[in-house]
Amino acid sequence: MEIRRLSEEVVHQIAAGEVLERPANLVKELVENSIDANASFVKVKVSKDVRSFTIQDDGNGIEKKDLPLALERHATSKITSTSDLWELSTFGFRGEALSCVAAVSDLRIISQKKGKDAFEIRSEFGKISKPVTSSGVEGTTIQIDQLFENVPARLKFLKSEAGEMQQIKKVFRAFALSYPWVHFQLFYDDRMLFDLPVQTERKYRVENLLEIKEMYETRYEVGDYKVHAVFTSPNDVQRTSQNIWVFVKNRWIVDRSIQSAILSAYDSLLMHGEFPQVCVWIDCNPQDVDVNVHPTKSQVKFREPSAVFRLVREALKQELEKAPWRKVSVQDGLVSAETKMYDDLKPQSLPEVNFEFSTTQFAQKTWEEPQPQDSLNSILSTYQNKKEEKPAPSLVSNSFEVKPYWGQLQVLGQSNLTYIIAQSASALILVDQHAAHERIAYEKLMVAWKSGKVETQTFLFPYELDIEEAAKEKIYAAKAELEKLGFELQMLANNTLAIISAPALVKDHVIGNTMVELASQIMDLEDSTAFERKIGDICATIACHSVIRAGQALSHPEMQALLQQMDEFPLSTFCPHGRPVFVEFSFTQLDKSFGRILG
Repeated sequence: MEIRRLSEEVVHQIAAGEVLERPANLVKELVENSIDANASFVKVKVSKDVRSFTIQDDGNGIEKKDLPLALERHATSKITSTSDLWELSTFGFRGEALSCVAAVSDLRIISQKKGKDAFEIRSEFGKISKPVTSSGVEGTTIQIDQLFENVPARLKFLKSEAGEMQQIKKVFRAFALSYPWVHFQLFYDDRMLFDLPVQTERKYRVENLLEIKEMYETRYEVGDYKVHAVFTSPNDVQRTSQNIWVFVKNRWIVDRSIQSAILSAYDSLLMHGEFPQVCVWIDCNPQDVDVNVHPTKSQVKFREPSAVFRLVREALKQELEKAPWRKVSVQDGLVSAETKMYDDLKPQSLPEVNFEFSTTQFAQKTWEEPQPQDSLNSILSTYQNKKEEKPAPSLVSNSFEVKPYWGQLQVLGQSNLTYIIAQSASALILVDQHAAHERIAYEKLMVAWKSGKVETQTFLFPYELDIEEAAKEKIYAAKAELEKLGFELQMLANNTLAIISAPALVKDHVIGNTMVELASQIMDLEDSTAFERKIGDICATIACHSVIRAGQALSHPEMQALLQQMDEFPLSTFCPHGRPVFVEFSFTQLDKSFGRILG
């Protein structure tokens, strides 16, 4: 076959296919251009058939002489040398996207720089006119009609109008979440879908856009990396991950590893199939991330991806462990009979308790000032080593009196040998005895594992494990890590794996079932480092097999003691598998049910 040079028309259409896979990509590229032009207002209008668009901004505008260049490929004001590609702090360069759009649509640009006249340029499917004087307002307005009209093959792959608009709305939300200081408007078929005025904080924009009354935030910094996260309590969950948003240098990306880090931080707080609502912004040195690994820049590549995973997980996890939603609920006095948190009890209805969650103390993390040559991995490793040298901190500080909540409840009895019935001054409360004890055991195991100080029991006769050979090898390979949990393993002469000792809380009669389930979990581990990531699940398994069960009778002192232990741990209102530990029924609700009060 003879080799031929492709025509400009074909080249433009190929480029358009890479950058403009669907209408949502067009909106993304052009809104990025508006933000790069320092716009404080961006309006997007979409036609009913999702093939005509208007993007208007109040940005810097384009000079008359630059308008033709804006429609050429590889023309930009933001790059002068190769090194600029790795120092780029903007989304991209005005011209690349526009040249692609111009090749597959009837496009018109009207632009006016401050203090100058407005000019207009038009491109009819790649045929570019000369700039002419026009009427307009300061900034740039781009009008696009008949998108993909000259590429019928592309039209065939478009989804329904509703489907394409759904993607556009998602792109629009992403910009709104990352740029609260920009006023965004979105119209569809002349109907306003979003009108998001300027907000002073990302948190306010997230709450407004996701329609969540109260969210929480954390900021975390290590070396050149900064993480800002806004997140919901474990009560505000969804059945999909669609409201987990990740941004790198304010660019919305899709990254499964970071999403996994977020979910890992919520381990033991969510049930299977539940997803939190979280926005995470990551900022770093431009040289530590490559944003050019995907044509639409929806993915990035970090220099140290595993360290970024740990960074995001730690940022969220350390804040979640403080259970900030409890402080807000108690201070604000919110009441919700259907919530799975006890936090909603009004403090004024419990004068005898006067419990302040804000007095709970947590270890403060301190970071050494990194040297320029330090990598994120080395900084995190140094911190981890230093942390492990210190004794495990108490979850509750003894430097002042912490008045309990759960231990002050009046225990009334036990229902169905499963639920502890108690009451406060304002509500009837049912506590799942297994779930409550499971969380307590889980937290104690986690603290013991981190400190390397687990109370153990040594068996008079070694407990021999009857498991498959592959599982036996996997467990023995994790011998060092299991020893930190209190399991001492030994390979006997007949190639039998035996347990010499185990955590004291594991009862003799459940050691077999516990180890079989542990073997199943360890079999799924890809390498030794995965054990640390799986430790929460492993401790949850041990706790589940080692505590009070449903159907077990408890004496009044035993029930009281269990409630008192719940006060030791901030997250005691969730079992390690995310199930609620209690439900409550306010006396007001009960009075209404019995017709004692109206309303």
